[in-house]
Amino acid sequence: MNAIILISFLIEVGVLLYLEKKAWNTIYTPLSVLMLPYLIVLLITIMISGHFGFDKMCYPSILVWSVALLVFAIPSQYLGYSLQKNGKPYYSVMECPEMPPLLLWISVLVCLGLLFRFKQAFGSSPFSIGTEEFTESFDGKGVWSHISRLNSIMLTVTIFFVDRKHRYLWIIILMQLVLLVIHNVKGWIFVPVVAGMIMRLSVGKSKLTFRFVLFTVLGVVGVFIAVYLLALVVGDNVALNGQVVGFIFRHVIHYLTSGILGFSTDMLNGFPDRGDFELNIAQFVNIFKALTGDHDYLSTINPLYYNTGFNLTNVRTMFGTIFINSNYVSFVLTVFVISCVINLVQVLSIRHNGLYANLILSYFCSLLFMGWFDNFFSQLATIEVPGWILALWLADRLIHKKDLETEVMTI
Repeated sequence: MNAIILISFLIEVGVLLYLEKKAWNTIYTPLSVLMLPYLIVLLITIMISGHFGFDKMCYPSILVWSVALLVFAIPSQYLGYSLQKNGKPYYSVMECPEMPPLLLWISVLVCLGLLFRFKQAFGSSPFSIGTEEFTESFDGKGVWSHISRLNSIMLTVTIFFVDRKHRYLWIIILMQLVLLVIHNVKGWIFVPVVAGMIMRLSVGKSKLTFRFVLFTVLGVVGVFIAVYLLALVVGDNVALNGQVVGFIFRHVIHYLTSGILGFSTDMLNGFPDRGDFELNIAQFVNIFKALTGDHDYLSTINPLYYNTGFNLTNVRTMFGTIFINSNYVSFVLTVFVISCVINLVQVLSIRHNGLYANLILSYFCSLLFMGWFDNFFSQLATIEVPGWILALWLADRLIHKKDLETEVMTI
């Protein structure tokens, strides 16, 4: 039965990938970005499950993803083939070879601002860099938290524009990464990096080659190691030795498998952590609470931890988390709505082929890419990040309009 579940899922992914290519004329679609990373991590999880101290895999948990992918594919197929009535959708390099000066200056100013804030926190906080307490005092709350979020958006932009003609952007990228590593939340690093890579691939700025994949994986693993070195060696004053290196390596494997094994173990235990549907739309509920003066905000952090072999996990993959906070009907509707929204953004990015629409799309796709880990679509960032990007787009439009009016007056 386990083999049947796995083989049927492999066939489903293959068929959906073929249909996506036919509908959109590209493999870089939200559905593909969602299911292919999950498939790769699933296969890695299956290989190690039951070995090296890791829990065994509960194969029926894959069926939740099988159903969800089919639901997610419905809006994608409909919108993709609808576009073909006006000609096949295509992707080309955007008519934006240079990083807009506005975004370049904002990237620099945000980095300088956060460096100033780091100096303040370092001088006043009794806690060491790499600890949660230091992150809280550095940029974990208030306006600095939002500025740090803007920094992650700017990282996506600089990754997209960096090339041989714009090598100087590597200096800004390095500063942005250092600041995000100090923030010490891996998701805030992985999401903008993945978004930048997806954006480069989708518009043809980079090609999916073995070298591209290798350097991307090595870069992400390098950042992951840097975060843990900062937390262990600097934050906890642990001496760097073979045991620490081995711990970090095992933690990389644990991080990869924690979502799938967490949901698998949760299913074996009968889902004792089932929650209310409100948790799937927590960002909207919390905004409403803030407007009405109710400060009893919802937390999307699952309070139930499982030891899946090496360490504890409270993540359940994207569809796993939505599933445990839904009944069957609301689960299908939630997946369907998420697919509709993201695929409509994809239509917008194809129609206009502009920088800012592609930024929003790449951000959503990076959240889908991390679907093997947990559900990020109930966080406030899903509103804040598009809001920042729209504000940047509006400011860019106003600046260009002013420049055009000045040029006309001069003539």
